[in-house]
Amino acid sequence: MAETIADFFGPDVTIPARNVVSGDERVYHGADEVVDEVIEARMLIGVHFRSANEDGADIGRRIARRIHRRFFQPKS
Repeated sequence: MAETIADFFGPDVTIPARNVVSGDERVYHGADEVVDEVIEARMLIGVHFRSANEDGADIGRRIARRIHRRFFQPKS
């Protein structure tokens, strides 16, 4: 999802986020910041090892790029 956002809006897109439970607000300066935080959070809570999270993020980026190249083209 982050790669698709970066492809559409550019790599320096500003992404605001709000926690609906606590009301805390954050601003990410680029889709990669979101991915980095998700990788760190999943590792810290013990869901996966860091390498598994990084591999998954890499696979997700490659899939998003392929979809973008294949389907999201200007209409002729």
